[in-house]
Amino acid sequence: MNMNKTTSPSEGDNLSRIKDILFGDDLQSIEEKLGTTKDESFSAIDKLRHEMDSRLTKIEDAENKQLKMVKSDFEKITDSQKAVINNLKDEVASLNKKVSALVSEYESLLNARIVDVIAKIDKSELILKQSISKIEDNNNQKYDKIVDAALTKENFSEILKNIASNIQKKP
Repeated sequence: MNMNKTTSPSEGDNLSRIKDILFGDDLQSIEEKLGTTKDESFSAIDKLRHEMDSRLTKIEDAENKQLKMVKSDFEKITDSQKAVINNLKDEVASLNKKVSALVSEYESLLNARIVDVIAKIDKSELILKQSISKIEDNNNQKYDKIVDAALTKENFSEILKNIASNIQKKP
């Protein structure tokens, strides 16, 4: 018998009859069970594939949501940090201006006080020099009076003799 890939309808019927005669209902039952098992397997595989696809989709969706939330939170935190940094920069700039103004003010006050102190020192120095000059003049006058009133040894001895004679005259 010549077996080509294509069989005529009568040959196919003949093969079926031969199978039925040899194996009978068992072969048909096995083929049916095999077909049923094959269908159930394909159905189970399709269900598993569908379940896996569904779970992967859910996981991807959850992952995308989480990623969006993380990105959103990161952007909020970054914006918040930028705002804080800008506020701090503004505060530092404001404080620097205030400090500069205070330093300038204190420098002006200090310079004015230094000028006042120097003027008072100059005035005190002049008054002190005048006082020293007056004291020197007064001391010179007193010295001159003392020198003018100074007794010579003879005058002193004469005064003592007069005192002694007056004492002796008094009984």
